[in-house]
Amino acid sequence: MDINAEDVKTATQLVLDQGYVTKKDVPAMADRDYAMALGDQVGIALRKTGDHDYIYAEEFDYADQTIATIIWDMDKFPTRHDAMEQLGQALNLPIPTVTVTVADEVEY
Repeated sequence: MDINAEDVKTATQLVLDQGYVTKKDVPAMADRDYAMALGDQVGIALRKTGDHDYIYAEEFDYADQTIATIIWDMDKFPTRHDAMEQLGQALNLPIPTVTVTVADEVEY
């Protein structure tokens, strides 16, 4: 997949500045395949600096059935849950409530 060099530059700078990037910042990230490929390119660009080894791109499901992607620096958002909350806040998406059922508690 061809990734626009300007998108890589913009996304890389945003990850450096704020720790993450979303489709709000780079509209082409609305395409999930593009967003994941962009995440790979941002990771490559930042690893070349020698100081950013934990750049991730991931899709999250939200309570309103929206699926959205975030590219983030784990040094700034150390857990997947932190990244999901930041993405939800940035895009005004409702965080799903996790429930545990009796079946989830059974050990086999």
